[in-house]
Amino acid sequence: MRGSRPHNPNADYVIEDGIYFYKESNSGYYLGNVSIPGRKRRYPMRLHVYIWQKYNGEVPKGYHVHHKDENKDNNDISNLELLKAYDHLSHHASSEGHVDLSRRNMNEIARPAAIAWHKSEAAKGFHESQYQNVTKDIWMAPVTKVCEICGKEYTTNHASANKSRFCSNNCKATFRRRSGADKVEYTCPQCGKTYMKFKYSKAVLCQECAVMKFAKSSPKKKAH
Repeated sequence: MRGSRPHNPNADYVIEDGIYFYKESNSGYYLGNVSIPGRKRRYPMRLHVYIWQKYNGEVPKGYHVHHKDENKDNNDISNLELLKAYDHLSHHASSEGHVDLSRRNMNEIARPAAIAWHKSEAAKGFHESQYQNVTKDIWMAPVTKVCEICGKEYTTNHASANKSRFCSNNCKATFRRRSGADKVEYTCPQCGKTYMKFKYSKAVLCQECAVMKFAKSSPKKKAH
């Protein structure tokens, strides 16, 4: 039992007021079983909290006891201070060691485990069930919008509503022609002039060169 003399003489512990506090391997804090006045049983308490309460009374709700020098082995009362819980957690979360540990756990444990699960048959069944029972009705719900070209109302679904702007492919094509979205800069191989043409067009020559080529290739009418 924590708080009693250890069975293992090599255990890492300290004694305070006759109470044995054992060092936790996962956290680095010392933990012991402490008697609390008015209660029959002992309760687990960390050494730095015990020391603080010994000199200052019970820790107020919403506050944590903090080691000023970040050394969990230094539990002298002069090294302990009260911090608001949010400030204390934020302080440790922003420390370089904590960030590195979190990043390493994410890259080496959490992310590979997530990837493996998403490739499993269980994940496929779960996602299919979620789609059929929850997501499908939401994504396929009808949404009424107004076409940006012709102004006509049309119906699409919730999944496509944010990107949908036109009622038909004809209106979409009209928008692209007007905006010049499909035009590219091209150099006429005959005269060397640069001109703009639709990127899907099969035309090679600029308009002037194309007219001249057509005129030369057309048969001349004989004079009567």
